[in-house]
Amino acid sequence: MDMSPEVSAALDIMADECVTKNEKGEILGIYTENVRVKNVLKDLFYNVLNVNHNLGVWTRELIKFGDLFLRLEIDQKLGIYDCRELPA
Repeated sequence: MDMSPEVSAALDIMADECVTKNEKGEILGIYTENVRVKNVLKDLFYNVLNVNHNLGVWTRELIKFGDLFLRLEIDQKLGIYDCRELPA
């Protein structure tokens, strides 16, 4: 579907508009009064899942196919340590 240059450009523009940084330079804002929860979520989203890079790609795929599936790699001691995109 995105082999057409017009469709590919439209998908890119829509994904870019969905994933914009705020005034602090963050793509994802975490609002909580609990400092421990905030630190754990920041580590998960920014270090493990790398939303700064992956969220744009995931958003484009979501717009393109209408759904997106991620398989989380979870360890009992480490928690979530990786994720993989599954085919739609």
